[in-house]
Amino acid sequence: MRFWLLDAIESFTPGEQLTAVKSVSYSEDYLEDHFPEFPVMPGVFMLEAATQAAAWLLRLTDDLADTIVVLREAKNIKYANFVQPGQQLRVSVEQMKKDERFATFKVAGTVDGKSTLSGRIVLERYSLADNDPQQEEVDARVRDYLSKVVRAIAKPEMIAGMRKVKDSYNCDAIALAAAEAAIRDQVWMLANRAKILNTRAKLDQGLQELGFQTTPSQANFVW
Repeated sequence: MRFWLLDAIESFTPGEQLTAVKSVSYSEDYLEDHFPEFPVMPGVFMLEAATQAAAWLLRLTDDLADTIVVLREAKNIKYANFVQPGQQLRVSVEQMKKDERFATFKVAGTVDGKSTLSGRIVLERYSLADNDPQQEEVDARVRDYLSKVVRAIAKPEMIAGMRKVKDSYNCDAIALAAAEAAIRDQVWMLANRAKILNTRAKLDQGLQELGFQTTPSQANFVW
């Protein structure tokens, strides 16, 4: 999966509903291009987050019986508001109907109670070994991987533990307050971001002119 777009599963009722959240940060690499002057979460990623939430509802309900869950249809998808860095997207999915292979869900996305996404989706589920028994070993590896992922995003105690160690910088309350103020000041933030990108480009070019070899990167430093 190139993008896991759910940070935590907040609630889950087998065969009925699931609610999950995604915190959008400036470190998301897709924000570099979407958009340079106005970074927002792409609408297709909001839909993907809802699809992943519905897929987890199926997997958890069926105890990971099916290893492959894919989006087959999206109906009446509507986007209402942007999701910007620093905001948390809350995705709720409600199972409407389900048969042996397909399931239909009502999906909704919100930020601070305001709608960002709504619509219905249809998912198809199956396992690789359904058509090729020799793929059973692959299915087993996929189930093992998914079981590790769900333990990380669904158990509150594990989420709390990861949140304690995920940041590599030691920040006190004053530093966090200053960071929040900087993020809220969009004019300053975008101007400073542009300055950093320009400085990095000049440094990269200068090092290459001196004979150094640099590696292409989207980081705010030069490798």
